[in-house]
Amino acid sequence: MSAAEPPWHEADPIGQADYRSIRREMMFDHFKWDPQMQDVATLGRTPLVLRRGAWHTLRRHAEALYSETLAIERTLLDRPAMLGRLGLPRRVRRLLQRSRAGSASVSGPRMMRFDFHHTPEGWRVTEVNSDVPGGQIEAGAYTALVAGRVVGAVPTGDPVSVLIDSLPPYIEPPGQIALVYATAYSDDAQVMFYLARELDAAGYEVTHCGPDHPACWVAGLAMRFYPAEWLANLPRDSAWSRFFVDGPVPMTNPGTALITQSKRWPLVMDRLGVDAPAWRALMPPTRGAERRRLGEAGWVFKPALGRVGGGIGMTGCTSADDWRKIRRAVRFNPRNWVMQARFEQTPWQTSEGPRFPCVGVYVIDGKAAGVYGRASGHGLVDHSAVDLAVLVEAPSADRPILKEEVRPCASMW
Repeated sequence: MSAAEPPWHEADPIGQADYRSIRREMMFDHFKWDPQMQDVATLGRTPLVLRRGAWHTLRRHAEALYSETLAIERTLLDRPAMLGRLGLPRRVRRLLQRSRAGSASVSGPRMMRFDFHHTPEGWRVTEVNSDVPGGQIEAGAYTALVAGRVVGAVPTGDPVSVLIDSLPPYIEPPGQIALVYATAYSDDAQVMFYLARELDAAGYEVTHCGPDHPACWVAGLAMRFYPAEWLANLPRDSAWSRFFVDGPVPMTNPGTALITQSKRWPLVMDRLGVDAPAWRALMPPTRGAERRRLGEAGWVFKPALGRVGGGIGMTGCTSADDWRKIRRAVRFNPRNWVMQARFEQTPWQTSEGPRFPCVGVYVIDGKAAGVYGRASGHGLVDHSAVDLAVLVEAPSADRPILKEEVRPCASMW
């Protein structure tokens, strides 16, 4: 792939009939209960088809970032005085600072998702979702269904399948797995129902529970989909601290993953002594929001523990009302915010107009395991962005095409 060539193909949307069929199947067979937000469909009709060279580059970047992220997390646990700069909840920070060395809870398989954006200079990574990365239904079921309508392109992987395949070193079927999540939230429950079905098919016993339920600690392994910063809001007698230290069962992921989930950890990277060439090469310059005098036009403001693009301030994309709220929050508590240098994004040309995709590459126990794609029309990928099926061109494909483009030749007779 030449430097000037975009990393993906231009694409057309799948047909309306196919889209409606896939949408119904996602809702009724794969627990996708939120296929629409207000008047906008959340499942994008147009697949993002990566060139093979681009996918190989992304895999290499993501796997290198995974190893470096684990090293950064371990180093920060060994140097707890630095945790004060990360914007962590006070109860979590004090717990980790008081804990004895080596007391971190046992980790099961580790899953991370690295969010990449393409620029004229190449790929940039804006953050790692190292705590409870979502998007597994779209990365698995939706991508597979769309791939069946495209000739010459295949999925990049299925993170749930890879996660289940990684379990035997920690727990064998028919072992019991606790799925820990905010059970009152349907957008969290849909992911865990999907995961429960796949675990059941693999022969495991599954228990659904909240983080304050004793079932978390009697299962053979806990899979947590409850944000770690919320744990500190639970009552003291709920044993929430076990997710961070002295947990009696392995878990995916342990609460200490919150350390690198914070957008502020790059502020201490130079003091850690950790060799992190991939992060240094791929991450835009990052500053503490205490230095907001640098201005807004060239910077993106992010909450330290923001998720799904919530609370992000980007000139030209963020509304005036939201900017007022962000400025007020930064002024009163700058240590919970971070500034990241803004960069030019490569537009993805579709029949619906230019879009700006975010390519979230999952890595499980060191190996790339699929992609959760999202795209917006204005450059800020937040809750209003549409989900994408991200595919990669097959080895022998000259140009991936939609199945409805394929027509038999008319008979001469």
